[in-house]
Amino acid sequence: MKRKIISTLAVCAMTVSMSATAFATGQQPASLCFNKEYKIQNGSTENPAETFAFTFTNGTLTYGEDSSVTVPTLSQVSKSFSEGSATTSGLSKSFALGLESVNWPSVGIYTYDIAEVKGSTAGVTYDSNVYKMDVLVEFVNGVRKPVQVTFYDANSSSEKKTAFTNLYCAGSLAVTKEVTGNMGEKNKDFSVDVTFHAPQGEVVKSTISYVDDNEEYSITADDWSNGSCTVTIDLKDSETVTFENIPYGVTYSVVEDDYTSTEYDAAVYTESNGTANDGNGTIQAASDSVKITNNKEIGISTGIVMDIAPYIIVLFAAAAGLIVFLNRKRIFGSNS
Repeated sequence: MKRKIISTLAVCAMTVSMSATAFATGQQPASLCFNKEYKIQNGSTENPAETFAFTFTNGTLTYGEDSSVTVPTLSQVSKSFSEGSATTSGLSKSFALGLESVNWPSVGIYTYDIAEVKGSTAGVTYDSNVYKMDVLVEFVNGVRKPVQVTFYDANSSSEKKTAFTNLYCAGSLAVTKEVTGNMGEKNKDFSVDVTFHAPQGEVVKSTISYVDDNEEYSITADDWSNGSCTVTIDLKDSETVTFENIPYGVTYSVVEDDYTSTEYDAAVYTESNGTANDGNGTIQAASDSVKITNNKEIGISTGIVMDIAPYIIVLFAAAAGLIVFLNRKRIFGSNS
C-alpha cells in the first residue's frame, strides 16, 4: 500500500512538472498539437503548395508501472500549406498528432522520436532535426487518455522545441539583349530559347512567371517534362525578359538562334558579374542575369578611284604642263 501511494505521488509530481514546462514553452496542455512553420527566403517569391509529413519512431515507455506493455505505434501525420501562403517572417500552423485515437495500454510517459519526412520539392529546405516527444497518459474519468505532450531536442532534454521550420528559396533570371556595330539592327527580334532543369531527384512545383512583349506568361508544374522545361522569347536591343520565382538549385541554359549567316558575329553571353560565359548557370541567389550581345560591323570601302586619285591628279597636271610646253615651243618656233 505504501509503495502504491509513493508511485501515485510520483506520477502526480511528474504531471505537474510537465504541465508547468508546457505552459512555459507556450504549448496548450489539452491540444496535443505541434507547430509547423513555413518561411520564404526572398520577399518577392511565392512558395508552392506543399504537404509536410511527420513520423514517430522508437516508442518507449519511459515512466510507468508496467514496463512490459506494448508501446503503441503512432501513425504518420501531415500539415498542408497553400501556394503563396508563406512569408519571410514565417507562417505558423498547429497540427494535431492524432494521439486521442490511440489505445494506450497503461498510464505513464511514452517517448517517441518525431521527424519530418524529407520531400523532393525544388527550393524547399526540409527540417532535418529529430526531436523527442513525451506523451503523458493519465486516467481521466476512468479512461486512459493523453493529456500533455512535450517536445525537446534529442541531445538535450532541457532544450524545448515548439516547431519544425521549412524554408523556400527562389530567385530571378533576367535575360537582356544588346546589339552593337554600325550595321546592327536595333529593332530586330532575336529568338532565344531558355531551358530550365530541375535539381537531380527534385521536382519543380513552383509557378515561374515572366513578361515577354507586354504579355504575361507562367510556367507551371504541368509544363515540365523529364525534369526540364523550355520557353522561347524574342528580344530587341535593350529589352529584358525576367523570369521570377525560380527555385534555388534549378539550372538554366540560354541559347540564341544562330545569326552568323546574316553577318552577325557569334553571340556573346555575359553573366551579371560581367564575366563571359556560355549562357549556362544555376539559380542560387535572389537575382541572376545573362546579357546576350550581337555585333554586326562592316567596314566602309573608299574604292579604287579614291585610292589612286592623287596620282591621277599629278599625272593630269604633268600632261597639261607638257602640252603647254609643246604648244609654246611650236608657237615660238614658228615666229623665228
